[in-house]
Amino acid sequence: MTYKQFYIYTLTLITLVFTIRFLTIYFHLAKKQEKSEFKKGVLFIALFAFSFFLVGLYKITDQTVFSLKFLFNDRLLSSLSNIFLLSSIIYFPIIPNGIERIYKKSENWVISVFLFFGIIISLFTIFDKLTISAGKEFQIALIIIDSLISTSILIIFGYVIVLNTKHENFAGNRFFLIFTISSMLITQIALPLTKIFHENLLITYPYFLIIFLASLFFILQSLLHLFENHFFYYGISNPYTLGENLFHSNTNANINNESQSLQLNALTIRYDNSTKKYLLKLTLVSEDKRQIEIEIENLKILQPLSYWILFAISKKVNIKIYNSDLAVARFRMIEYIHKNYPNLKLTPESIFENDKGFYELLAASSNIIIDDLDFFLDKIQIKDIFLKHLDNYTPLLKTSITGLEKGNKAQLNKLEMTLTALKDKISTY
Repeated sequence: MTYKQFYIYTLTLITLVFTIRFLTIYFHLAKKQEKSEFKKGVLFIALFAFSFFLVGLYKITDQTVFSLKFLFNDRLLSSLSNIFLLSSIIYFPIIPNGIERIYKKSENWVISVFLFFGIIISLFTIFDKLTISAGKEFQIALIIIDSLISTSILIIFGYVIVLNTKHENFAGNRFFLIFTISSMLITQIALPLTKIFHENLLITYPYFLIIFLASLFFILQSLLHLFENHFFYYGISNPYTLGENLFHSNTNANINNESQSLQLNALTIRYDNSTKKYLLKLTLVSEDKRQIEIEIENLKILQPLSYWILFAISKKVNIKIYNSDLAVARFRMIEYIHKNYPNLKLTPESIFENDKGFYELLAASSNIIIDDLDFFLDKIQIKDIFLKHLDNYTPLLKTSITGLEKGNKAQLNKLEMTLTALKDKISTY
């Protein structure tokens, strides 16, 4: 057996096994968590693994070391794996702020990814036709373009994975992930170079294949570990240890409550002008009726705090929130607490009341305090969150909203009307 045959058979077997394991998690999530967005991310990762399984099957018929005979087909399969990998990141609990601000709905991100690669594949088709008459120059250009795209996507994906493992319990795993992703990045540059300069780099080709195969295996294994130990049990146990260390808390708080579950009883949201920090103060009640007060502060309004503000204001006006992305939002809100107080035992049921998919905080409206409501509702981050969930507040609008249903300008007008109605209604209490 040649080293190329060993690589192909190993790649095919490994990716088939991972595809089956990811699909097993996906079907479990589909059965247990009908509203969860996580299962879509798992499905895209399963398809990513499956695309490499297809590469293995395809390469069984082409085992020459430096064949450019099927150059276009190679790029097509590469684009397929890139589509699935890039699409998956929108369904992770923590995604880059830039993506989150632009793509309010995860479906829009996936559509954009598919449109982008539709254009890329079309260009590859044109390049493939040109190689027939133009020769090797266009073949090299095609390889370079594909390599740059694959490298860029792997950097974005790696960044998202690192964001989702920035926790002390995953320090070693995160370091290993960075190492394996960096190793794969090297192969995305080195392997194309071995095709372009194969006469000089022939001796290095088997080693880079081994590095690529090992990197792919460990990346998939790390993703499997994350899914099985966190997303797989979401909503069943208490997995909120995954996330980014974005927040700073009151380190003097003496919390040691690992054995008892807690329930939200009251909350206060305010801005401290002296420290220039946003504060979230929660009062939690344990099973034995003990009250625990915690306080979290941050220099900026990050998304978890935005959702706390959204739910707090909504509770004050007796509005329940419905949205297909709420599973992710609630995850981040609770992760916001657990990141600062890891010994607390919080679940969605201890924070939210679920009325057939419509959610509200368990704390009584009278126990919710929002200092300087106008200040918070004037913040861009808060307006963006309310705009995303605007349909929930239609009952508040006393005036006719005919003609305000479509278009960006109309939606912004409706948003301003809603915010004004919220201020007026809360000020009467």
